[in-house]
Amino acid sequence: MFTDIQQQHYQEGQKKRRQLSFLGRRISQVSSEDQYPHYYIYSVPGLGKTHTIKESLEQSNKPHFVISGSISPWAFGTQLAFINHNVPKGQEVVIVVDDCDGIFQDNQSINTMKNILEGYKNYHYQKDVSKNLGHLPPDLRTAVESHMSPGQIGFKVPTDRMVFIFTSNEKLPTDDEVNSIKNKGTKVYQRKMHLNAIRSRCQTKDFDLSPLVQWGWVADVILNEDCGVSDIPNDVVRELLRFTYQNWSELKTKSIRTFQMMLNEYRQFASDYAEVWEMEYLK
Repeated sequence: MFTDIQQQHYQEGQKKRRQLSFLGRRISQVSSEDQYPHYYIYSVPGLGKTHTIKESLEQSNKPHFVISGSISPWAFGTQLAFINHNVPKGQEVVIVVDDCDGIFQDNQSINTMKNILEGYKNYHYQKDVSKNLGHLPPDLRTAVESHMSPGQIGFKVPTDRMVFIFTSNEKLPTDDEVNSIKNKGTKVYQRKMHLNAIRSRCQTKDFDLSPLVQWGWVADVILNEDCGVSDIPNDVVRELLRFTYQNWSELKTKSIRTFQMMLNEYRQFASDYAEVWEMEYLK
């Protein structure tokens, strides 16, 4: 099916994807009592990070929730309050935070996140909530109110029985990257320093992929997983993989979903789908 060099990229992508599957199985066995129970998983978008982790947790029957990380600190806190209010007391739960860039957007937010992972192990929303409570659905409002205390600003959610799995398209800076910044007084340095502190509190898994190894990863999904394309003729699938490999740098988007949409064009335009690929999916 592939040339030798294509086969090499395919196998490298397949190997990287297998590493993510192994990681998912490891996470399904994690405990909040482990020394480093939390994970931060980085890769370029569109590779199915959250889906893979969620699938492993479902197969293991591990109690878990998936929530968005691209929301405000208020919305994030209300979600944690709802989870903690509804999970049986003392039960461990895994919180998969999908696309977590929003909750790490500034130093204050990052410091709040540090406290859920280590030390105090609680999420403290330290602002007046009286105006916001009235806009919440009844179940969320009840959950937030159950985490409020007299004389305390905002609300506080204990996280000592929670394991956090962050998936992100942003790589956390390493020690060397932080130390290489010459001007230590800049906002850039401060943010990288705080993000580096998150790296030290999690098991960080960086899936750094060269462009064509990324192609191999997505090709492996299309060929070996149930992606809703089983009705597409094999020769069309092979043509798609050749087309995307040859035009990888020119593709507007590069993800599993992109490949699925391109194959769907065959269903609608069986006689000229290749022309549609060139017109719609290349820059």
